[in-house]
Amino acid sequence: MKPADIQPPEDKALAATLARLLGVAPHGGLVLVHREPNVYRSSSPSEIVTARMSDGSKRRVFCKYAPQRTTGHGHRGGIGYEAAVYRELLARSPCPVPAFLGSHEDRASGTTWLFLEHLQGSDKLKHGDVPNLVTAARWLGTFHAFWEKRLDAAHFAIAYDRPYYRAWAQRTAFHARKEVVRMPRVGTLINRFGELAGELVASSRTLIHGEFTGSNVIYRGEDVYVVDWESTATGAGEIDLAALSDGWGNQTDAAVKTAYRRSRWPGGAPRAFGRRLLLARAYWQLRWMGDDAQPPQEERSWRLGVLDRLAARLELS
Repeated sequence: MKPADIQPPEDKALAATLARLLGVAPHGGLVLVHREPNVYRSSSPSEIVTARMSDGSKRRVFCKYAPQRTTGHGHRGGIGYEAAVYRELLARSPCPVPAFLGSHEDRASGTTWLFLEHLQGSDKLKHGDVPNLVTAARWLGTFHAFWEKRLDAAHFAIAYDRPYYRAWAQRTAFHARKEVVRMPRVGTLINRFGELAGELVASSRTLIHGEFTGSNVIYRGEDVYVVDWESTATGAGEIDLAALSDGWGNQTDAAVKTAYRRSRWPGGAPRAFGRRLLLARAYWQLRWMGDDAQPPQEERSWRLGVLDRLAARLELS
C-alpha cells in the first residue's frame, strides 16, 4: 500500500478512537466538529480535526495516517515506530515537540493512525528565515547533547552502521551511473563510502531525527518544534546538522554550525567535528540520490555538484 492510496477514516471510527485516547465517554462524549486537510505536504496523508469535548470545550488534533508496513531502505521505521519514539523517547526530551496523544492500528485497512496536539498558530521553517534556522540549530545541539548520555533508552531505535551507509552509495552509483562516469571524484567517493563512513559509525553516537530538514521544523513565536520522527535513529549528530543546513549558503552555514557547536559542546567541539560534518553531508546527498523516488534533473545535477566539492574537500581523487 502506498500513502497516496490511504483514505482517512470515517467520522464514526475516528471519533471513537479519539474518545478512547482522550479519556472521553465513548457514546456522545466527543463530537467531530470540523476536519480539514493539513496544508503542509508530507509522505503520509494528514489532517487537523476539531473535536467538541463532553464539557463543551473544543480541542484540535493533528491526525496522520500511514501504512503499517513501510519502505525507505532502512531509514524509515514507519508510523508505528514513530509512535513508539514519541511515547518512549520524546516524552522525556528537554526540547519541545508536539504532545503525543496516542496511536491506533486499524487492521481492517492495514494502516496506523497517529495523534498529536495541534500547534495552533505555528508555521514551518521557510528558506531564508535565518533567525529561526539558527534557533533550530541550537535546539538540535541541546537535543543531541541530552541523548548522547542516554542512548540505552533508545535500544529499539534504528542504528546506522557501515552496511547501511554502503547501501546508499551503491544505490546512488546505480541511479546516477551515467553522470558518475564523467565525475571521477564522485565515483571515488561512492566507491569508498563504506570505508569512509566508518568514521561516522565510530563517532559519539546520539539520537538523531534522521530527516532534520526545514520541512520538519515548525515554530510558534520563539519556540521551535520538530515533527515527523519516522526516521529516528542512533548515529552521528552531524547528519541532522547536514540536513538542516543543506542548500542554505556558506554565510548562513557558518552561523548554523556555530549555534550547534555552542549548544552541544559548550566547552568546545571535538577536533573531528569538521571532517565528520563533511562525511555527513556526503551521506545526505547519497541519501537523496540513492532513493527510489529520484529528484528532478536540475536537483540531481546540483546534488552531484555538491558531492564533487565534498570529495575535493575530503581530498579524494
